[in-house]
Amino acid sequence: MGPVAVGPAIKRANSAGIPVFTIDFEFAKEDAQITGHVGNDNYQGGQLAGQAMIEALAPKGGKVLVLDFKQASACVLRVKGFREVVDAHNKKGEASALKIVAQADGGANQRPGEQATADALITHPDLAGIFAINDPSALGAYQAAKSAGKENEVKIIGFDGTKEGRAAIKAGKIYAAPISFPDRMGRQVMENVFAHLTGKEFKQVDLVPTEIYRQEDALTEEEAPVQAPNPVPQELPKTLYDRVWKDKKGRLIMAKFV
Repeated sequence: MGPVAVGPAIKRANSAGIPVFTIDFEFAKEDAQITGHVGNDNYQGGQLAGQAMIEALAPKGGKVLVLDFKQASACVLRVKGFREVVDAHNKKGEASALKIVAQADGGANQRPGEQATADALITHPDLAGIFAINDPSALGAYQAAKSAGKENEVKIIGFDGTKEGRAAIKAGKIYAAPISFPDRMGRQVMENVFAHLTGKEFKQVDLVPTEIYRQEDALTEEEAPVQAPNPVPQELPKTLYDRVWKDKKGRLIMAKFV
């Protein structure tokens, strides 16, 4: 259920006087009231993606394709952050300038991402980099580059840090990706709910920063037990999930629920 389809349920909760908190997808309509929202800092993530692209294409720079998905505000913010970092870099007048030669709808999925990249490679066979707004479209971009025999020439930046995306980074198919932290968002939304119920202040819109994830992180990723945070309210289970993936920076990557 997306941010639009959930609208009627939010309105019913409003009518019943029930506070509504959203997580990840932000819902914004004048006739519905949201008490609080916790989500990704997608703009900041886009900035990290831009920095990663500059790093990936250094020292020569090169032509870049952006695979967007304008139907989702989160993806629009990712592209905005990416473009602003690239523009700021180009204003320095260095030899490593990046030229965004095309921006196409990658459909936020693998097949349309592959097709959009294949089309772009026909027009711009010398593409050096591709920024995709999520991992599925990044994987599609890789398949198109591979089909064109350019998988070793084109650097791809994804977004989200899904299991498939991280595996592709580990294999060297994707250069890097800003990763999301559902565990941090979940913890923050619960803290905000408790704050609201106890009359304490909290951020109505609370954004959780992303972090860049590279091959070196993928190679050090390990499976490890996670201890429940202390103190744990007695009404909550002591273990919310049994194991998660984390890297040596201590970042929780994916929860495996019991």
